[in-house]
Amino acid sequence: MMGIKAQSLTDLIASSVSSAYWKPDLEPIRRVYNLNGFTFGVAAGDEQLASFLDPILAPLACPPTASCDWIVELSPVAVIDVPTDARRIFEGPLPEGLTCAMVEDGDGRKLIVPGHFAMWFRRAARRTDLSFVPGKEDGLGGTAAFWMLDDLLAAHGRFLLHGGLVVDPKSESSIAIFAPSGTGKTTTVLALAHAGFCLAGDDALVLDVGEDGCGMWAVPRKLKVDRKTAALLPWLDALLTGNWIDNEQALEIGALQPVVSCALPRRRRVGLVVVLTSPNPNDHAITPIAKPDALMSIA
Repeated sequence: MMGIKAQSLTDLIASSVSSAYWKPDLEPIRRVYNLNGFTFGVAAGDEQLASFLDPILAPLACPPTASCDWIVELSPVAVIDVPTDARRIFEGPLPEGLTCAMVEDGDGRKLIVPGHFAMWFRRAARRTDLSFVPGKEDGLGGTAAFWMLDDLLAAHGRFLLHGGLVVDPKSESSIAIFAPSGTGKTTTVLALAHAGFCLAGDDALVLDVGEDGCGMWAVPRKLKVDRKTAALLPWLDALLTGNWIDNEQALEIGALQPVVSCALPRRRRVGLVVVLTSPNPNDHAITPIAKPDALMSIA
């Protein structure tokens, strides 16, 4: 069994960044997403390229417009490599296996995956320039997409966190659930949803601070259900197939609507923070947790 620590979340972070008003110079804006308070547009040569973020942000899409608070522009190039004289902040593999480097470059930072793509984060200009080698753009929607999302959220005073989220249907407040990978976060989120809470997400949360205090919403990406979760929650069987990849199956949040209530990906006040601890052989336990300890668990 697992222990649970809980604490109300208030006054965690206070930050604000004024929005900007930008129009692309080259490609037309083909996708626009509203991230609960500010918009960003994706400018690209065709619709397929512009939709590379749909797997994680499709429910937040809105009609294209010529004006957005942030622009992501995609441009094909022949060669992508790490400059030999660049100041490297980070170098190593992405979870997908691609080697990457983060470097400082002029008025921003660049995430470079040699031979594939490069993302130039330019906060001062309120834009991200994304260059790619044609035929190598498949990796854009993976970990690199979340690095980009993290950067543009931070530029607007929001913060991307690793955690699950359910919504209390009575108070309409968010309940954030944090835990190390493999501790039972997805299982807990799904079990709470099946018990009457509304499912929002199990992996990526956005925190921002407004006049009403701390608010959160979940990035509406697919849930990853592993075999252990499926065994603990047999009511999932009707939604699963026999196609397991690394002992996991991906489920669209909307696909769970026949068995649980699902929450729209909009900002709600945070009512409770739950921190899952390591499993124990005895029983479930819920104990208070101090705010500093809660922050350490989130960091």
